[in-house]
Amino acid sequence: MIYTVGEMAQKLGVPASTLRYYDKEGLLPFVERSSGGIRMFRENDFEWLQVIRCMKSRNVHQGHPAVYRAFHAGRRHH
Repeated sequence: MIYTVGEMAQKLGVPASTLRYYDKEGLLPFVERSSGGIRMFRENDFEWLQVIRCMKSRNVHQGHPAVYRAFHAGRRHH
């Protein structure tokens, strides 16, 4: 199933602007885009988005950059 940014945000319980911000910050390289530029989230992206949200809430991206980079390197292989 494919979700729009609004649908995925609702599923995560966050504002759509949060997902747009994550994308702007380069945290969502795995999210595909339609030919019209619409973000297309898949079911398996939900779990990863929860991890990103958790890491951001604990400032892992700032305090532990090696962990953060390893996370994203592993995500690209799924």
